[in-house]
Amino acid sequence: MLRAEDKGLVQGYAEALFGLAVSQKQEDKLQDDLFAFKQALSKSYDLKEFMGNRHIAPEVKQAALKELVSREASPLLLSVLDALVLNDRAHLLEDVIDNYLEAMKAKKKRVIAEVATAVPLTGDLNAKVVKRLSDVTGYDVVVSNTVNKDVLGGMVVRMEGKVLDASTRKKLADIKKMV
Repeated sequence: MLRAEDKGLVQGYAEALFGLAVSQKQEDKLQDDLFAFKQALSKSYDLKEFMGNRHIAPEVKQAALKELVSREASPLLLSVLDALVLNDRAHLLEDVIDNYLEAMKAKKKRVIAEVATAVPLTGDLNAKVVKRLSDVTGYDVVVSNTVNKDVLGGMVVRMEGKVLDASTRKKLADIKKMV
């Protein structure tokens, strides 16, 4: 839960970052990079604790982040990470990312859907998923496809804090409950 005084900081960082990204025509790339970094944070308790630990020297965090972040990532991603670390605000990173993603949604009507499937989506299927999700939400949808062996078939879509489970595993569980 954000403290009241941190809400303004988070919004300020996100707005400044969005402004920089727009001026450099990098807002879509940065959105993808921030989303990927947020996924990494959510999947790694250690990374989340590391970023939020105020007892770890900023230089140590910066060095670790430079190793962690992909070479193809937007330079703006490293810039925001550096700024947050140097100003002892790394614990606000997830909130800054969420604010940036909300700004993209509001200003560009663009959202990211995390789609888990048993095998990678082909170009045609990816296009169909994008179209269907765009039609339903009214937003330009970008699919981030992850392969998850537990899905078996079908897909699990996570978007905007909601989950649509259209997987074979879910359907089988539903049938089992009916029998």
